[in-house]
Parts: sequence; structure tokens; C-alpha cells
Amino acid sequence: MKMRKKQNLKKWLATVILLIIAVFLLFFPLYWSIIGSFKTPNEIFSLKLPSEWKLSNYPEAWRTGNWSRYFFNSFFTSGIIALGQTFFGALAGYSLAKFRYPGKNVFFATTIATLPLSQQVIFLPLFLIVSNLGWIDSYIGLIVPILVTPFSIFLMRQYMLGISDSLIEAARLDGASEPRIFFRIILPLSKPVLIVVFILGFSGFYNNLLWPLVIIRSDKLQTISLALQQFKGTNFYRPDLILAATIMSLIPISVLFFFLQRFFMQGVSISVEKE
Repeated sequence: MKMRKKQNLKKWLATVILLIIAVFLLFFPLYWSIIGSFKTPNEIFSLKLPSEWKLSNYPEAWRTGNWSRYFFNSFFTSGIIALGQTFFGALAGYSLAKFRYPGKNVFFATTIATLPLSQQVIFLPLFLIVSNLGWIDSYIGLIVPILVTPFSIFLMRQYMLGISDSLIEAARLDGASEPRIFFRIILPLSKPVLIVVFILGFSGFYNNLLWPLVIIRSDKLQTISLALQQFKGTNFYRPDLILAATIMSLIPISVLFFFLQRFFMQGVSISVEKE
């Protein structure tokens, strides 16, 4: 009995130590960035608190670029992409979950097969298509190729499998059309997973650097991630301003997740249970 207690205690201590290490590794870079954004360049690599809190770093960093335009571009493109991934993912997911038609299983198998593929694998064909369509350096070129993702389709399909077929059949017997069933029954019942897909789509493109780097040429269309990358290149001698600009870029997405985290966690837990 004592031996078992000792083993349980050792497991508990090991778990606590690993959690502490994980929390440190996750939050130390953020702590260092926040503290560093208020320091002078000479103090930036010190772990101590700044001797003088330089609040002026933030307005100075803001004045170095057209950040209001960059924020607009990021919110505009990320919002449309998130809405597109949510809507088209719901359409495809509903089709795969509740309809029977030739080729459905092949389409779903293809969707599953593309899940492990990284963005870099499809960048070249996507770029060639966008270039041939004349969409380089445009909002359309940024948005359209990412409006549909296999992950959003898969997540929607898995969730909608749990919606009762009898509910849909009852609506059809009452004379409801398929669009009415989709918009009035399926979407409201799928609210948790819709929010999950929206948040993942929004944050995924908001933090995306590679695709804007390939498509965008002009300053007026730059997103936050692309502008921040170029800002680091031109202000490498001012790490305090780089950190201030980085923290500014994190604030909007952090606020969005803070207000939607309850729905996000609810959607994730329900999706896991259904799977």
C-alpha cells in the first residue's frame, strides 16, 4: 500500500514538473516580448524589468508604417476567409453527412487524404492558377484560394453526423425546402462547430505569412504578418520597436479569442465527443 502511494506521489510530482516546464516554455517568450517592448535597445536582452518603462515605443513603432491599413487588410481578408471556410465547410459537411449520391465516399476520401498536406506542397500550382487569372497583388488572389479547406469540411461533417436524421425528415414532411432546412435547422444546431471553424480560419490566415508573401507586391495590400516581417528587416537595429510592433499585432487576435473562448472550448469538446 505504501509502495503504491509512493509511486502515485512520484507520478504526480513528475506531472507537475512537466506542466511547470511546459507553461514556462509557452509563456516565457510572450513575457520577454511584452517586457522588452518597454525597454531601451541596450536593455533588451536583459531578463530584468526595464529601468525605465518606455511607453513611447508603441507610438513610435506605429508611426513607422501604415499600420491602420495593415490591420484593415488583415481583418478584412481574415474575416472573409473565415466566413467562407465556415459557410462552404458547412455546405460540404452537410452534404457528406446527410445525403447519398455517387462519388460521395471518393470525395470524402480525397478530403481526408489532403489533410496531411502542408501549404507549401500546393503553393506552386495555386500560384500558377492565381497568376494566370491575373489575381496577383489583389484581395481576390489572397482570399479565393483559401476559402475552402479540407479540415473545415472534415470537422463539419463529423459534427453533423450527430444531428438526428428524423429531425430533418420531419422538416421535409412539413414542406420545408432543403435551403430552409440547412439555414433554419442545421446551422443553428451546428453553432459550436461553426464558431470553432471561424476562429481557426480567422487566426490561421491572420498569422499567415507565406501566402501574402507570395501574392502581395504593393504596400497598400500588405497584411499584418507581411508588414511585420518587412518591419523587422528595416528596423533590425531597434529590437524594442520590433517587439512593440509584434505585441500590437497580437492584441486583436487575443481579444477575439478572449471573447469567443467559451464557444470555442464548447465546440471543441462537443466535436471530440461526437467523434
